Amino acid sequence: MQGVFFEITMDYFYTTSTSTIPNCIVEADKKLHNILVRHAHFYNYLLPKYSDDSYKRLIDKGETPTFNYLPFSGSKANELLEPINKLEFDDQHPMGIELEKLIKNIKLWVHAITERTPAAFYELNLNSGWYDFNFLLEESMLKDIREGKGFYNCSAPWPREYDFFESQDKDRNASMSSTKLIAILKKELQHRGFKFWKVRQSKHMASPVTVVNGKRLIIVKSNLEFKKEIISRIIFHELDGHVHRRHNGLKQQLRCFDSGLARSSFTEEGLAMVTEEKAVGLDLSNMQNLFWLSKAISMADDANFYEIFDFLRNRIGDYHAWSGALRLKRGLESSQKGCLALDNAYLLGRHCVKDWLHDGGDIKHLYTGRVGIDNPVGDWLKEGWVSLQPVPDIWDVKQ
Repeated sequence: MQGVFFEITMDYFYTTSTSTIPNCIVEADKKLHNILVRHAHFYNYLLPKYSDDSYKRLIDKGETPTFNYLPFSGSKANELLEPINKLEFDDQHPMGIELEKLIKNIKLWVHAITERTPAAFYELNLNSGWYDFNFLLEESMLKDIREGKGFYNCSAPWPREYDFFESQDKDRNASMSSTKLIAILKKELQHRGFKFWKVRQSKHMASPVTVVNGKRLIIVKSNLEFKKEIISRIIFHELDGHVHRRHNGLKQQLRCFDSGLARSSFTEEGLAMVTEEKAVGLDLSNMQNLFWLSKAISMADDANFYEIFDFLRNRIGDYHAWSGALRLKRGLESSQKGCLALDNAYLLGRHCVKDWLHDGGDIKHLYTGRVGIDNPVGDWLKEGWVSLQPVPDIWDVKQ
């Protein structure tokens, strides 16, 4: 899971480039990054706070939880937007166009978490490309998922053995605490040469594991037990998907390749899904849950929290329905219609990335940084605006 969050990035991570990107764009990109460092902590304002017994009361009595949010005030919005509006650069240059798209996306995020209306979130979803339901075929697609048709069928070995499991324990369903998972992630980061990264835990999370944008930080949800097979998936998904692209983006001249280009989220999540699948095979249960979550997104503009929960509970069970409804309604009141459709990026992104690779797309292009499959990375490479970077071993690419 990739978090929507910007934080500080140290200058010494960046390498010198001899590219021909106009200096006005390089400077604007740097200023934009510094603005985001100071003011754009979007993830903090998306997580709803609710009483500890909310889930029990929903199940037992059908009571919809009441959400409270950290307010993103008008003054905070102005602190972020005023310096952005003063940026000057060549918006006709291809890299300038990318900056302009990113700025538009930032403004839509600010509008959504400031206003907290279904209309504001709808506009954000639409601009981000999360409202593409062409891939949501009829129930035949769910049948294909259940039967595992058309998917990678290879399996990488468990990355490394650790003493957190008894040596004689061969059960891949054995579980471990979040604290032990953090220790494994730290060792895996070190093994991959990803320096300066930290792993922490927090109870205020929508996902079990999140890579925080713009910060060398992975957050693990506390008080959870993680099965051994899930840990293997987490390693390939989070480290070889998200972290590796972030690490490579640091080596480009423009900092937007680290923070992420506009509309790159479906590639970000899709590539992480495909990488995980290529490494350890298809997670049928998760795929079915994502299918129904995408179905719920398609109806969320006309449904409140309880209606989304009720739709999902009959298909994926009470707990996953609760979790799914919470994720879809992030940023909104539980009584409101509408949603944050970011979770559509998983299934949509997976299909888009797989199709793109099947049609001859070069996996090395996707690891130049946090780019999307729609970005003309090949052209940028020819111009010298970006450079190729190492690809995770799972892709078996000649470096």
